[in-house]
Amino acid sequence: MNPSWFANAPHYNQGGFPRLRPDEEAAILHRGEEVLTKDDPRNALNAVRNSGGRSGPSEVAVRNVLVMDPSMIAQALAGSEGEKVIVSTLQKNAATLRQFARG
Repeated sequence: MNPSWFANAPHYNQGGFPRLRPDEEAAILHRGEEVLTKDDPRNALNAVRNSGGRSGPSEVAVRNVLVMDPSMIAQALAGSEGEKVIVSTLQKNAATLRQFARG
């Protein structure tokens, strides 16, 4: 490919959304930069598309798990895809239990 084809091409190294025709895009990328499909969840526009037009973070499912036995932590961490899991361990210690009860 002849490099002169890109002599006047806009550069988007600082970000932005390039435009040519309504269904075409062109870009000059640094080595190692990645281009995401429009359906990729990491695409910056998907936060707006999936939130009904609102910008900002999308909702994340969070599950809190309390385990009594430290050997159960790995099982407690197994969650669904996209789910965040918070695991708390409770030691078998009467003094610790009393502290939790007192708040």
